[in-house]
Amino acid sequence: VHDASYLRCKNIQLGYTVPKAISQKFFVQNLKLYTSIDNLFTITDFPGFDPEIAKGVAYPLSRQISVGVNVSF
Repeated sequence: VHDASYLRCKNIQLGYTVPKAISQKFFVQNLKLYTSIDNLFTITDFPGFDPEIAKGVAYPLSRQISVGVNVSF
């Protein structure tokens, strides 16, 4: 029997809308920059790959990073 307690950050999203005074210099009405990170970290002493899956076949969660720009002309 193993202790399967854990702390996990599954998703974090950050976005920034550029002020219109700056975006209009680039002939853009609205400009938004954003990033999203999935499965950022898991803190655990569990010896397996994933403490959410107690038994059976388990694969480690992959980290995914997305970056994007929303532009309105």
